[in-house]
Amino acid sequence: MREYVNDENTGITPQDTFTFRVTCNRAGEKSRHSFTSMDAARALGAQINNIFGWRPDMKSFDVEVVLNIRNDTMLVMVALNKDSLFKRNVCAFGPTTMRST
Repeated sequence: MREYVNDENTGITPQDTFTFRVTCNRAGEKSRHSFTSMDAARALGAQINNIFGWRPDMKSFDVEVVLNIRNDTMLVMVALNKDSLFKRNVCAFGPTTMRST
């Protein structure tokens, strides 16, 4: 990725190209983790900034990195869309009640 972004022909640097934010979700026993979700997001965001040179931006970001921590398991993902999936159009046909909500 870094080689593509630092292409000399385009003159685009990573700082000009990508902004990101990290969102962390934790689950499990509260006493199990000695850190908060903000601490984990901050640590991962610092590493992304150091390695790729991407600029953090919490409101108008290009890429959202999602960090899920459950007990002793960590999963790092990249969000594919900015909108929550509950806003999508659900097309399901079949019997329903008069009050479907």
